[in-house]
Amino acid sequence: FVLGSASGEVVVPRSLYPGDRTIFYRSTKVGLDTLLDHDKYKHIVRKTKIVCTMGPKCWSEEGIARMLDAGMNIARFNFSHGDHAAHLAVLERLRKVTAEKNSPAGCFLDTKGPEIRTAMLRDHKAIALEAGQPIIVEAVGDRYTEFEGYKTPEETRIGLSYAKLCSSVHPGNMILLADGSISIR
Repeated sequence: FVLGSASGEVVVPRSLYPGDRTIFYRSTKVGLDTLLDHDKYKHIVRKTKIVCTMGPKCWSEEGIARMLDAGMNIARFNFSHGDHAAHLAVLERLRKVTAEKNSPAGCFLDTKGPEIRTAMLRDHKAIALEAGQPIIVEAVGDRYTEFEGYKTPEETRIGLSYAKLCSSVHPGNMILLADGSISIR
């Protein structure tokens, strides 16, 4: 699907077999109004679910109610942003509104968490790493925007934004960098 302003033609065919309620699309562009127009297409059973990420603009009870009215089936909570207390408050409002509207919705907790960032590199020059090469990883915390990693003939040093690295990682543990494309021990 590509949601956009240019809606494709929606064709509701005669039944291919008893009980069939399939919508065929003659275009890859389907307008949001077509998907959410409950009165026009309420006889068609929707076989997909609508997952909505809960952002600050929809955290109010009114915002949650509008999303449910628009067809939301699953509320996604992105734990990469915000704190647990804020997400809990939204979850409680969601439960209240779904109970009032008698409109159940599932919850999807995306617990990826905050990302750990690597610090900038001196002069913005890439560092070539080789298998088996010693590397020093420094937990620079909030200084990761100021710290500059480097490679000299004597040592290679990079900084990570995770201040508690030294208490979380033990000798022999693997650390994945660059979305897992680089692993170091």
